[in-house]
Amino acid sequence: MRLIFTFSLFSLFISFTSGQSILKPFIGVDSLPDPSEPICTIPLYLGSFFDSGLQEGDTIPDFKLYSPDGNPFHISSFLSLDKPVLIVNGNYTCPVFRGKVPALNNLVSKYANEVTICVIYTVEAHPDIDISPYFGYVNTGSPNENAGILYRQPVTYGERLDIVSDMLNDLDIYAPVFVDGPCNNWWSVFGPAPNNAYLISPEGIVVAKHGWFNRAPDNMECDIENFLNGNTDCVSSGGSNGKFSFRLLSDSIANGSPGDVLYVEALLENTTSDPVDIEIKRLAENVPAGWSTSMCIDICYATTVDYTTIQIPAGETQLFIMDFFTDPVTAGNGMVQIGFRNLNDSNNKLTQRMYASTEKLSGVSTIKIQDLSGYVYPQPAADVAYLNIPEALHSSNDVELRVFDIHGKMVRQMSIQSENVEIKRGALPAGLFAFQILNKGQLLGSGKFIFE
Repeated sequence: MRLIFTFSLFSLFISFTSGQSILKPFIGVDSLPDPSEPICTIPLYLGSFFDSGLQEGDTIPDFKLYSPDGNPFHISSFLSLDKPVLIVNGNYTCPVFRGKVPALNNLVSKYANEVTICVIYTVEAHPDIDISPYFGYVNTGSPNENAGILYRQPVTYGERLDIVSDMLNDLDIYAPVFVDGPCNNWWSVFGPAPNNAYLISPEGIVVAKHGWFNRAPDNMECDIENFLNGNTDCVSSGGSNGKFSFRLLSDSIANGSPGDVLYVEALLENTTSDPVDIEIKRLAENVPAGWSTSMCIDICYATTVDYTTIQIPAGETQLFIMDFFTDPVTAGNGMVQIGFRNLNDSNNKLTQRMYASTEKLSGVSTIKIQDLSGYVYPQPAADVAYLNIPEALHSSNDVELRVFDIHGKMVRQMSIQSENVEIKRGALPAGLFAFQILNKGQLLGSGKFIFE
C-alpha cells in the first residue's frame, strides 16, 4: 500500500531558522507549467555520474517543482522543517531506478518521520526510438522491451506527466514524486544522471551524494544513520566470502536484421549466505566495422567500458545483458568473450562467449536512427576527423551536423553540403565527442569519435 504524504500549509511556508545557510540562487519553475509547454533540447552527457552535478559539501540552489497533481515542492520550505531531505532522481525507462524502488520504499518506511524523502522525475534514460542522452545512440534495452516499457522522449511537459502517471500505476512507490520542469533545470544542475541521489542537511548542504542511488559500496541507510546518529563509516570494504553461479537465460547467439540491437541474457546468482564480489571483464571482442557492444549489469555501461566489479548480496541474483549494436547497412556476425571471477575465491570463475548475427532482408527498407560511429575515421583522430555519411541520410540540402563534448555542450554546428564531412579539431581538447545528424530537425543518426 502506497504511503500518503501530507504537509500543512504552515509547514510549506515556515521561514528559515537562524542556523540555516542561504541557498544558492533559484533554479526551478516559478509556477505550475502548462502541459503544452515544450521540453527544451536535452544535450548528450557521456561523462561520469559521480563527477556530474553537486558534490558533498556543496550548498544546493533553491528550487520549486510540482507533483503530477500540481502540488508544489519548494526545497527551502521543506528544509525549514529542520529535517534532512533525501532526493532520488528517477525515470520510468531506467531499469536501474525501477530496481531500486524496494530500497527506496524501505527507507521511507524506516525514516518517514525523520527524513523528507522524494523522487524527482527527469529525462528518460532509455527512450524507445529516440537517442539516449547518456549513450548518444538508441539504447531502449532488453529490460524495457521485455517489460513493454516503450516510451519516446516526451516533447511536452504534458507527455512527461503521462509517463509519470503510467509509472505510478505500475510501481508502488512510497515517496512522493515531483516532476522536473520543461527546461530540465533540476536535471541540468543536480544531474545530468538517470538515478543519482542526494542527502541534504537542513542547512542546505549535501552530506551524501550517490552517482547511482544505493549502488554498493554506497549505502543510503548508512548515510542517513551517520547523519542522524553519528555513525562513522558508510563505505563497505568488501571482503565477502560468497560464491556465485552463472546460467544463460537466452541462447548464446542472438539473431536479427542489420541495425537491430541484439541481446544475450544471463543470470548471476549468489548461492551462499554471504555477499559475493565479482569481477566482470570483456576479454575479447570480434565484431564487424560499424558494430559496438556494451555490458548491462547493475547499470548499463558505455561501449568503451571493458571492466567492472559488482557485489551480489546473499541469496540474491543479478541479470547480465550483452548488447550488440549492429551496423544498419551491412549484415555480419560478432562475438564477445566475457570473464566472471570471484574476487575472493580463485576457483569460482568462468568465461562465456556470446554471439550476434544479422541477415539482410531483401525488399525491406526501414528508416532508423543509425549509429554512425563506424563511419568516422581515423579513430582516434589527430587534427581532423572524417565522416562519410550514408547516402540514404543525405537526401536534401537541409542536413545538419552537431558535435557535443563529454559534458553535453555543443561545440560544433554546421550545415552539410556533401556526404563527406571534415570535423576539424581546432581548439578542442583531447577526448571523447558525440555527434548527431539531423535532416530538417529530424534526428537520423548519431555516433562517437575521439580526438587524441
